[in-house]
Amino acid sequence: MSAGITVFLFNWVMMKNWGEVGVAAFTAINYMLNLGVQMFVGLSDGIVPILSFNYGAGHLNRVKETLFLGFKTNEIVVHKDEVDSNVYIITKGIWRAYHFKNGEEATAWFATPGELVFSVWGYISDEPSRLSFESMTESEAICLSKEELHRHFNSSITMANLGRRMLENFILLYENWLMDLWKKNAFERYLTLLDEYPEVIQQIPMKYIASYLGVTVQSLSRIRASLNEMK
Repeated sequence: MSAGITVFLFNWVMMKNWGEVGVAAFTAINYMLNLGVQMFVGLSDGIVPILSFNYGAGHLNRVKETLFLGFKTNEIVVHKDEVDSNVYIITKGIWRAYHFKNGEEATAWFATPGELVFSVWGYISDEPSRLSFESMTESEAICLSKEELHRHFNSSITMANLGRRMLENFILLYENWLMDLWKKNAFERYLTLLDEYPEVIQQIPMKYIASYLGVTVQSLSRIRASLNEMK
């Protein structure tokens, strides 16, 4: 009853001050919030039986593998040509993926806390990774094996939906990366990076940002100088 009364009063105040548009906008935002909350609830519910079962069975090594892993600055998490089917959930720090182009490192993407990181080749087809994953700062991540995830994806519709959303989010990330690469110049990509990953601009050395943009450090300095002039 108290929840119903609270919702009624809240909607009444919204209608009085902002009208139908305000109520509709808040409802849409609330649905998005609930979707995000349910994703993490599903993930946490999936981790609980993994920990409890293996702890009760005395498999403490499996418990440790499921919990947080710590990484030093510039530590390689996944090496190129290494088969790694684990899924990492970053809880602290910044990671990047890179490969070598014409003998030099080329950064493909950055990842920050709250994002999932995994080798597509290792996770989907058990093939060697074509990228190296590196912890750019002192980092922490939750590591979940492919086998453990699949067992829980098969155990309930909630976990199956979580797996589907993981794939959808990765496809969206990949599509956005391709669109940026094809349609945006270095200056526009820098603005996007500044908007979406400000912590990367603040904490990561310029040479890695330059390799992500596909320009030299000198060109990146000119981009930053022109941006300062615009301000």
